[in-house]
Amino acid sequence: MNVLTVDLEDIYDSLLSKNVAPNSYNVSKRVKQLLDVFAHNGIKATFFVVGAFALRNEELVYEISKHYDIGSHGYSHDLAGKMTAAEFEKDLQQSLKTLSDITKKDIVKYRSPGFSLCKREYIDILAKNGIETDCSLSAMKHSFGQKVLSSAVPCRLECENNKIIKELPPCIVRFAGMNIGFNGGGYLRTLPYGLIKRNMNANDYNLVYIHPYDFETNQPKTGNRTFVRRIKSRAGVKTMQTKLNKLIRDFEFTDVATAVEQIDWQKTKIISI
Repeated sequence: MNVLTVDLEDIYDSLLSKNVAPNSYNVSKRVKQLLDVFAHNGIKATFFVVGAFALRNEELVYEISKHYDIGSHGYSHDLAGKMTAAEFEKDLQQSLKTLSDITKKDIVKYRSPGFSLCKREYIDILAKNGIETDCSLSAMKHSFGQKVLSSAVPCRLECENNKIIKELPPCIVRFAGMNIGFNGGGYLRTLPYGLIKRNMNANDYNLVYIHPYDFETNQPKTGNRTFVRRIKSRAGVKTMQTKLNKLIRDFEFTDVATAVEQIDWQKTKIISI
């Protein structure tokens, strides 16, 4: 099973580009190019949408929601670990209301920015606010998030009041004694396609995540991003479209909604964070 997800945000929403001046660049052109590729190849995908982006691009998000699965990527795209529980819940609720108002759909899926969701209290908040499926927890340490899971396979999260959230984590590969990602974001942009393909073929479950600006070769140079962050945000963008084309050629993809229906959840582990 190969699940394709898109984190829908502007480049100045990105954690690597938070200091880029707002309105200096709009990623909607790249979004529309992605939609054309998906439509041409009959690709299903889930779009995790930043609420503030949706408010700035209501027509675009509504059109996407007519054909694709939608989840929340928070409202402000701030790290969950840097918010209090009250701030996290307010941000979540604002994103859910914004997306629901625009798409006219119930939003029951969530991914935290930077895979930064790592506290049981915040997972309980997701369940309390109607989230049924999460794609935030990781079996490796990210630049902005912690290692939470022991393995990168679907599982169920135990929540208060006997509620359960279904979890679809990003995938990892063991390399040089470490767990690293290989099929999302900067990992997908920079690693050789042969390595990505080999590891995807070795897994029964893969979750791929991309951002529209992963394909942008003309990123804005405004703002005061550090040298390292500029390198991280730009590395591999020139070959990203080719990699996506190869992925679509070599693998069949579905969205989170379909994956949730196909997984036998009774055979997955129940995890208590």
